[in-house]
Amino acid sequence: RAARPPHLSHFCVHCPGLEFRRTAPKIVATDAHLVLLCVPIHPNSTTGASDWDYFVYSPRAQRLDLLPNPDPIWLDDPATALISRQDGACYVVAALGNGNSLYDGNALIRCEFHLHLYRSSSNSKAWISKRLSLNKFKRDKLIPLPAAVERLYHETGKTITIGGEHGTVAWVDLWRGIFFCDVLKKRPRLGDVPLPVPARSNWIASSEMVTPAISGT
Repeated sequence: RAARPPHLSHFCVHCPGLEFRRTAPKIVATDAHLVLLCVPIHPNSTTGASDWDYFVYSPRAQRLDLLPNPDPIWLDDPATALISRQDGACYVVAALGNGNSLYDGNALIRCEFHLHLYRSSSNSKAWISKRLSLNKFKRDKLIPLPAAVERLYHETGKTITIGGEHGTVAWVDLWRGIFFCDVLKKRPRLGDVPLPVPARSNWIASSEMVTPAISGT
C-alpha cells in the first residue's frame, strides 16, 4: 500500500514457493510515484547482479515492470537513482560505479567512473554504460585524506534525484563532497562540489573517515 509522505508505505513481495534464506527483497530507490525494488531470484541468492531481478512499481497505475537483468553490471544500492519522467509514464534508472584511477607515483591524476543507465522509453530496452572522468580534485585541497586512510576519492553514501529537464542526480559522499550529473544529456559530465570543512570537534572522526549517520530520506 502506497501513501503520501510523511505517512508510511507498506510493500509486500509474494513469491509462491520461494523462501528467502540468505537475502530478502528490498527497495533501492523511489521518485514521485515510482518505486525501484530488487528481488532475489532463488533462495540462495548472494550479492551478484545475476542473482537479482529489478522491478519498477507504479502504485498509481498498478503496474509492475521487470527490468532487463544488468549483469555483468553490478548496481550499488546507495549509488542508484530512479528518475520519474512525464508524471510516471516513463522513467530512468541511473547508477554510478567506480572505474580505474590513474596515478603518477602517489599523486592522483585521473579518476574514472561508469554511469549505468536504463531508459524505459528506449527502443533497445537495454542497459548502457558511459565513462565519466575527473581530473581536477578540489576535495584534496580542502579535506585531504590522511596517509593512513585507504579510501577512494568518492564513495557514495546517499543518492538524491533532483530531476528536471536533463535528469539531474546528486551522488553524495557524506564526508567529502557531492557529484552532480545531468544523466540524460548526450555527453554527461560530473560536477564536483566539495563539502564544507568539518567543524573542529569533528576533525577526529573526519581523519578516521568514520561514516556519519544518515537521517531523513
